[in-house]
Amino acid sequence: YNQDKEKTDPRTIAYLGRVFLGLGEFDKARYFLEKHIQRSGWDEDRHLSWCQLATLNRLKKDYKQAIACAFEALEERPDYPDAYLALSEIYFDQEKWAKSIEWGEQGLKKEPPRNFIVVDPSAYTWRPALSLSYSYWNLGKYDKALSLFNYAKKLAPSIEFIKENEHIYLE
Repeated sequence: YNQDKEKTDPRTIAYLGRVFLGLGEFDKARYFLEKHIQRSGWDEDRHLSWCQLATLNRLKKDYKQAIACAFEALEERPDYPDAYLALSEIYFDQEKWAKSIEWGEQGLKKEPPRNFIVVDPSAYTWRPALSLSYSYWNLGKYDKALSLFNYAKKLAPSIEFIKENEHIYLE
């Protein structure tokens, strides 16, 4: 990027934003993700960058901006689960259980994207299921919480949270 500046391929700009997000360098990540959104011609790519900006803002506890970014992602691709699941995480962090459930349930119903971007399949299965389970638990809906917990356990039985908390769900 330092060499090519504005001639840099938008995919490279997106990669830089994603790497900086992973490193926790939020200012640099924001710069490249926003630049990517401005330059990309692909709605799938812009959608992902908006979701990553939502994550960035959630991690910074700027929930209003995180929600705004997630809704921008929905504008790009309402058929993808990522923005719905991002909204669920945002409300989960704020302990707004009903809102977290609403968005999480919608996200789990969506088919994960089939594209060339490497994704973590757990982001569409057991991880949101555990969050939803915990949200239902906090609303006193224990049967639904247990059902989602068991779904997550079936997919990821060795996860520490599952091993350490199964007895609580069963009791």
